[in-house]
Amino acid sequence: MPQSGAQLLVQRLKEAGVETLFSLSGNQIMPVYDACIDGGIDIIHVRHESAAVFMADAYAQVTGKLGVAMATAGPGFGNAISPVFSAQMNESPILLLSGDSPVGLDGLGAFQEMDQCSMIAPVVKSTRRPKTPTELCEAFDQALVTSLSGRHGPTHISLAFDVLNQEAVNPATQQALPSKALSTADALHVADAIAAAERPIIFTGPMLNEGRGKQELAALRETFSIPVINLESPRGLRDPSLGTFVKLMKDADLVVSIGKELNFTTGFMKAPTLSENVKVIAIDPDASILKKTRERIGSKLQTAVEADPAPAAQALAAAGKKHNNGEWLAAVTKAVTNRKVAALPENEFNSKGLALALKAKLEAIDDLVLVCDGGEIGQWVQGFCPTTVRIINGMSGAIGGAIPYALGAKVANPKATVVALMGDGTAGFHFPELDTAARAGLAFVAIVGNDDKWNAEVEIQKRDYGPNRVFACELSADARYDLGAAAFGCNGALANSAEEFNAAFDAAVSANQPSLINARIEGYAAPVYLDD
Repeated sequence: MPQSGAQLLVQRLKEAGVETLFSLSGNQIMPVYDACIDGGIDIIHVRHESAAVFMADAYAQVTGKLGVAMATAGPGFGNAISPVFSAQMNESPILLLSGDSPVGLDGLGAFQEMDQCSMIAPVVKSTRRPKTPTELCEAFDQALVTSLSGRHGPTHISLAFDVLNQEAVNPATQQALPSKALSTADALHVADAIAAAERPIIFTGPMLNEGRGKQELAALRETFSIPVINLESPRGLRDPSLGTFVKLMKDADLVVSIGKELNFTTGFMKAPTLSENVKVIAIDPDASILKKTRERIGSKLQTAVEADPAPAAQALAAAGKKHNNGEWLAAVTKAVTNRKVAALPENEFNSKGLALALKAKLEAIDDLVLVCDGGEIGQWVQGFCPTTVRIINGMSGAIGGAIPYALGAKVANPKATVVALMGDGTAGFHFPELDTAARAGLAFVAIVGNDDKWNAEVEIQKRDYGPNRVFACELSADARYDLGAAAFGCNGALANSAEEFNAAFDAAVSANQPSLINARIEGYAAPVYLDD
């Protein structure tokens, strides 16, 4: 029986296991909204298109499944592009659907006509503009496979308005996921290289972080008894959750990279970060990344193998054996867990005090998703609040996604306690999504570390230009984020001390409603750990 393009698309989404779209409405995508009613797909209706993409990103990170965002044409599509770049760097399998002008009016100057595919191509794995409903179904099948195979990432489909309204018979579904395995011979070769090295280390990328790659990381650590370090932060080896680890990198004689691009986050594998004599083995699903790696590090690259991260880690764990240098693992473990910092004033509620107060609360939560966003305050919490499932701004370095990230995570895992920490600068990007949380009944705890400034930029100005050259980075000392949250239908609380924060946090978790704590703190630069 013929169906409209919009109905066929929704049917395809449903068959792929998609139950929720994150979207902001608009003229060109109304046929999809209508089709979702009978198709049984929920829509979380947001206040800004960027937020929809951030939510899809978080959903994909927590579940490992396809996250889907939908925006209308023109400015709506334009608003969605920036967080797609973040999803690309986070290696998140998401699909952006965007409304578009009719194919039948191409070149005539139709309302909001633009070349969407050319605009978004640099930040997605694939982009298509189908011209018939049959092509739309084929495009979705391709996007699903592309997003979830190899290095996971974003894809895009442009939805021409007339294609959504045309009728066609549903074509056969083709959604088989390809997989690139690590051969037994290659796994044994890498395992032998690890055994022969004195101070080997394994790096993994975002797809194998502590949440998404929990089982693979545990297997590698148990098999080899060597350092296995995940790198997903824009600060790379200086991720505050890694303590003083960066100081030991120059001692490593072998780096095995599993799905981790060796770029700025690893100092491009050059001195003084690493030894000039370090050997590198790169395992990656993307041949172009392996080519870039060879161009960057030259003869240091001993072996390059094309394979998907998760199966490669599993094969390597099956082929390996325990390393005999326990002192190396002990030294790295000590460095990674080092949290020694210079003393801060004891008579104030500051960045460290907030992080430690939050740490104590999070330790009592079993099923937790922690979102860390912002500049300096985000680094304090990343450093002092270790968690299994965390969502950070990722290697794109973009800030502002905390609230939508939290909402996407809550949709992905409704039973989890979701906590989102952000600075007062970050809070301003998507504060109205608190209205989305209230309307959708998505309970989470937002914490604003409020120090009245863009502290990351203030620290740069003080360092590079002098303490008297701080300029245009102040924020209002009178801003009441807690009252703003209440105005959007959420719980709001003000905390001027650790004691007030503790009480507010307990109340927020117990309320089981979207809540925000405005934590007034003295802001400090991101933690710099001292030698233990």
